[in-house]
Amino acid sequence: MPDITRPTGFDIKETYVDMGDGTNAKRVAIGNGLAGVVVTTNTSPVSGQFTSIQVLEDANFSAFSEAGASGQAMTGFVIPAGIAIFGRITGYTLASGKVRAHT
Repeated sequence: MPDITRPTGFDIKETYVDMGDGTNAKRVAIGNGLAGVVVTTNTSPVSGQFTSIQVLEDANFSAFSEAGASGQAMTGFVIPAGIAIFGRITGYTLASGKVRAHT
């Protein structure tokens, strides 16, 4: 069965690779970081089209923008190292910590 590529709503595509059994059950999404990553260790604003943010060192965001998100802000609290945040992230500013944003 051929690999599948589908639009994600951003300028990137999500690719699924058949893991060998020929069924959808064994397909794995790949793509995070294939178009690049941005490592942030300071408090400068970052903008772009990110699919996930990996927290490298306990992080606190002072600004966080995400397309299609609702609810309370992702700011003002500590996110522990090792956590990954997924979504259509369009920008962020760190108050503290270190992160790696995947495109």
